Amino acid sequence: MGTLTEALTEMRRLKESAAQWEHDKAAMAADLEVFEVQSAARLVEEPSEIEALTEQAVKLKTGLTLAQRTAATAQEQLLEAQRGVLRAHAEEHRREAARLQADADQRQARTAELVEELTAHEGCTFEPKRHWEGGFQERTRTQMTRAKAIGAEGKAVELETLADTGTAEQVAQRAARIAEQNETPALETVAG
Repeated sequence: MGTLTEALTEMRRLKESAAQWEHDKAAMAADLEVFEVQSAARLVEEPSEIEALTEQAVKLKTGLTLAQRTAATAQEQLLEAQRGVLRAHAEEHRREAARLQADADQRQARTAELVEELTAHEGCTFEPKRHWEGGFQERTRTQMTRAKAIGAEGKAVELETLADTGTAEQVAQRAARIAEQNETPALETVAG
């Protein structure tokens, strides 16, 4: 699986391609309509041109059919790229969850060492103070880090589920939001 940046780049490329094919498809349909109207009028005057005009009509219709299929394929590929963006973003959350969990594990190990030293020094056991403040129990840094890790893992699962089961519209909307959040602001230069 690629990085989020790679997935976003691919999604943007396919979005442009899909838009271009939709434009081309509409233009070809309009050209065919105009050609058919003009050809019908022309054939009334010159019936002998039927073979040449039929050949041109077949080319235009074949081109339109190919453009329609290409536009549909581009839309399918765009949807898969959008699903890829969601999966890549989920992977980033999963890596963050693993990092946070490792930090919490290190902190917990160090805390255990310190509590053991303090217990040996004072001759009694020590635990983090637990009191309620404003309706919430105060938590240790280790507990807060573990909670953040659980949250990051939850976001990863949510994104993967959406990528696997979401509708095309849901996937497109979420991928667009992720793209917006990951746009690099253009650097402005000021002339001196």
